[in-house]
Amino acid sequence: MPTPRELLDSTLAKAATLGAKHVVTDEAILERIDYVARCISNRAGVRLLMSCMLAKMHKPEVDPRKPYTEIGSKDSFSGRTYDEQYLTRFITDNRLPCNPTTAFLTPALRNHDSTLTKNTALVGRPAKMYEDTLQLLDDVATGKVTAEQVLRDCFRTVDAWT
Repeated sequence: MPTPRELLDSTLAKAATLGAKHVVTDEAILERIDYVARCISNRAGVRLLMSCMLAKMHKPEVDPRKPYTEIGSKDSFSGRTYDEQYLTRFITDNRLPCNPTTAFLTPALRNHDSTLTKNTALVGRPAKMYEDTLQLLDDVATGKVTAEQVLRDCFRTVDAWT
């Protein structure tokens, strides 16, 4: 099984070969990825999305909607750990236009300890960014798209800025 860093590196390398092409074929899902990845006013969504997709790729048994160990189920995980231990360095090394700190300490996410469903009310702006992020987590959890596809198109979009 590849390490989280190896998964990030290989997914970014694959994304770099895409150019203007997309891996995701569902237009609605692709629009959500593009919106979250390009949302300049709040970068927490893209870090949340990347953390949850990485966890799902690393441990396929986890539910990407459960990034809090306080949930206590076998399919929950620490999204903050994936964010801080793997994404922070990766983002810095690749100069990706993302927050320098974890998404899990932002007001919308820091006091949360339950499953992030598409009906979860996260308080923050823009509301659409949070709604789209939650929907993407659900899209992966329900098998409409894979975590690797979402992460690759997310990297394709974010890396296009650099």
